[in-house]
Order: sequence, then C-alpha cells, then structure tokens
Amino acid sequence: MAFDKDDTKRALKDIFDQAKKQKKHSPARPRSMVPERLPNNARIFLVSDFGTGLYGAPVINKTVLAGEPFDLLLHLGDIYYSGTEEEVGERFLRHWPMAAGHVSRTLNGNHDMYSGGYGYFDVALPAFRQESSYFALQNDNWLLIGLDTAYKDNSIGRKQRHWIDRIVDEAGDRRLILFSHHPLFSNFKEAGEKLAKGLEHLLVSRRIDAWYWGHEHHCVIYDRHPIFGLRGRCLGNGGMPSKRSKLNSFAVERSLGNIQWRRGPNVVTPRSLYLDGPNHFIPENPSEYGPHGYMTLSLRSNRVTEQVHLAGGEVVFEGTY
Repeated sequence: MAFDKDDTKRALKDIFDQAKKQKKHSPARPRSMVPERLPNNARIFLVSDFGTGLYGAPVINKTVLAGEPFDLLLHLGDIYYSGTEEEVGERFLRHWPMAAGHVSRTLNGNHDMYSGGYGYFDVALPAFRQESSYFALQNDNWLLIGLDTAYKDNSIGRKQRHWIDRIVDEAGDRRLILFSHHPLFSNFKEAGEKLAKGLEHLLVSRRIDAWYWGHEHHCVIYDRHPIFGLRGRCLGNGGMPSKRSKLNSFAVERSLGNIQWRRGPNVVTPRSLYLDGPNHFIPENPSEYGPHGYMTLSLRSNRVTEQVHLAGGEVVFEGTY
C-alpha cells in the first residue's frame, strides 16, 4: 500500500476523526532509577519516522539485517499515519530489523499519539519488551537517555524531568547523549521551546554532548551550539517522503555523485548541513524527494564515531566526538 496523492487529505481526516474518539492512553513510566547496561564498546542503529512500510524503510530493514549486529536498535518515533494498532504491526514492526540487534527501543512520536497512543503503548512497547516511553542506558563512559516528547506535545513534563535529573545526578562524569522525537531547534519545524525550558539546567551547564531527533523529514548535521555546546542531529528521513524543493535556496557545499550536502542558514539555529539528492525508492518521481537513510553510532571508550548512511548502507558522512 503506497502513499498516493490523496493520502494527505485522508490522513488528516483520519487523524482528527480518531483524535475526537480516543482518550489518551495512560503513561508508561520507568519503575527503576537504574539505567540498562550497554557494552563499553557498543554499536547503535538510529532511525526516525521509519513507520511507513514504504520506500526507503523496507530497504533499510534489509540493509541492516544483512550487516553486522548492533547492541541497540533505536527508533526515534512516528508510525504513520496515526499510530493505530494495525499500523504499528503492518507499517512498523513488520519492517523493523529486530534480529539485527540485541535490544530494540522506540520513542513516542506525535503521530503515535494521534490515535491516543494505544498502538505505541499496547503493541510496540510489548513487542520490544520495553517497559516505558522514556528510558536510559549506560556504560562506563556514556549515559544515553531516550525522552518522551509526544505524550505532552513537544514537552517532557514534570515527572519525566525529575526522573532525568535523578539519572543524570547519579551518572557521575559519564558523557550524556539525548534522543527524542521532537527537535530542540529546526529551520522548518517548531522549535522545542518547552523542551529547552524543561531541560534548561542541562543546556546551560553544557552537560549534554549530543542530541539526536527526528520529526523533520530531513537528515541534518548541525555545528556545535554556540551557547549550549551540544551537537544537534536530525535523522527524520527514515521512510517518509520529503520534497527537495525546501532545500533549493541552500548552497551545495560538497557532492558525492548525485548526493549533496547543502549548507543551511544559521539565523535561528547553528550552521548546518542538509542531505540532498534523488530518492530512487520513490518511483513516482525520484528527483522530487530527498534520500532516505539512517545513522549509526560506535561507542569506543569516551569517543563516538557517527555515520550517516543512505538506505542501501552507503556512508555519506562520518565524524567523531
């Protein structure tokens, strides 16, 4: 089943119709203050907005299953269109590369909550043996925290904030990476003002090393934030089409065959690189939509190597921090 030209109208109607009928699912909070254990040398697969079952998403699934195993597979949210139980099974779990990782985790996205969150909480979380919608993993050098920014739209709420504070306080000098669905900042989406307010103390103290998010259907590598010092990364290009025309005004900084990195503005965000190029997994019009892909992180001691991959596995960016 493909996303045809009338799908947007149908999706919006479906979303609003279901939102009117559904009460919000009760939250699922962590029962423990002890983070899950992550190996000191760990490989992590990251993808967001993957729950389409179409275009680059099934290709990513096959690519990851054919490669070396990961210690953690992490989805940063959004199962389309509205996160129903059926959509979670058919558009997400059916294509998720479960066998390629020791642990799978999924974050809550705004689309997952459009039907009340029942597909996310009652189907996705049990399938991943995941207790809660926010969580932490750590090794000797790193603390990784997955946030729920969708149950309270674009916010973390008081209880989650207190849980985060306890986890971070007990982490010692471990370096901190955050993962969320909603962005802290963006050139196209609403900025995470409520997120920034909720985590202001961590931002101002420069406690956060890096923050990975989705929601915006591009792949974006931001320069370090001039005030907060963190590295922002957007990887919302896991399966939802995004028109390339949004990037036409951005100058090409580097090219890799028919793939380009375009330099984004730094008016309200740090300087950034946007991944651009045709998407041959959208046969209707490959040149109209940008490439789908995913990211990987390799944790070695107190260093992280990050790579941006196209859906077929090709590496188009690599950096270390």
